[in-house]
Parts: sequence; structure tokens; C-alpha cells
Amino acid sequence: MEIRRVTAELFDFPEMARRVLGEHWQDGTVQEQAEFVRLFAEMLDRAYLSNLGNMPLSTVVFEGELVSGAYARVSSRMLSRRGDTAIEYRLRENAGRWMVYDVAVDGVGLVSSYRTQFHSVLRNASFMERLRKRDANAKAEQGP
Repeated sequence: MEIRRVTAELFDFPEMARRVLGEHWQDGTVQEQAEFVRLFAEMLDRAYLSNLGNMPLSTVVFEGELVSGAYARVSSRMLSRRGDTAIEYRLRENAGRWMVYDVAVDGVGLVSSYRTQFHSVLRNASFMERLRKRDANAKAEQGP
């Protein structure tokens, strides 16, 4: 699917994953961090990209950008029959390229939402074990 290729080029999944885990990022080994990035990207793929084809056609209007050093915010609005949705892309410059590290929909950031969820999980269980189990269950439901 073309959307997956483009997403991999535009989104900085390692940065997103690091921000999602916050203070817990340093608790993992380099291998665990790499595995978390992979599992997190796959989870986002299942949660969001898989459903894009089912969404009604909408018009996206870009409203502006704000650049501050190596960081930028691009504001847009998705217009549809169900109403307008504000979407803000948060980017950082990485090796000369601008990459998305967070997306806020109607003011709610993806990274902060997942950070809140994962923080409570990490207080109660090994996060990697829970994420691996979740990934295995999702793959089993999809079948071969």
C-alpha cells in the first residue's frame, strides 16, 4: 500500500516511540528500544492506516506553519460532511529532512495520549511483555 511507504518516509517513529515512553525509554536496552519502535509503528499501522480506506473523502486545507529552529508545526483542517477537524502536524528536522513526530487532532496529541496509557501500564507490568502479547494477538486475529 502506497500510504505505508509514504508514512515510513514522513514519520519519525523512533522519535515518536522515545517521546511516548518518556522517562521509561532509558530503562530498555538498545535492542528493546528498537523492538519497541517496531511494535509501536506496527500498532499505529493497525490502528490508523488500516482504516484510512474506509474513511469518507474529505478536503484538507493547510492553514499555516510555524518554524522554530529544528521544530515546526503545520496547522490544517479536514473538512467533511460531518464537520471540520483541526489537525496539527508536529515536526522536527532530522538529518536535513522534516519528519513528523506527533499529530494532534482537535488539540489532542497522539504522543501524549499514548504516553498516558503506557505510563499506567508500565507501573503495573513489563511493558515489552504486554506489547509483544498485544502484537501476537493482533497478528493471530488477522490470520495468515
